[in-house]
Amino acid sequence: MAVQGERMLKSYDVAAATGSTYVIGYISANNTVARASGTGAFFAGIIENAPTNSSDKASVVVAGLSKVRAGTAAILRGTPLTSDANGHAITLAATATSHVLGYAEEAPTGYGQLFAIRVNPQHARG
Repeated sequence: MAVQGERMLKSYDVAAATGSTYVIGYISANNTVARASGTGAFFAGIIENAPTNSSDKASVVVAGLSKVRAGTAAILRGTPLTSDANGHAITLAATATSHVLGYAEEAPTGYGQLFAIRVNPQHARG
């Protein structure tokens, strides 16, 4: 799957190794980026590389088109997305109070699959 289109990248110091590519990142207290572990923090965007230690830089898509790992296969195109405990994208429930990472550009077919997303982080809704 090729994802083409405009996007904005930002380089961040990392708090710790992310362990994988194309995971959701959030801004931690010391202005570093870390792999998301749920819906509570405001998302920075998608960490496209896999920094291995705190001296590495993370390439983060903060707006536009990217890929992300699916936390479930139950994602429909156009659905607002948030993070699961592993930094993978999941559907934001209509009644949930959580931060929105962006919107699915396509529907994944399985857990961990890369799929297209339009990154557009927004503060909590609900």
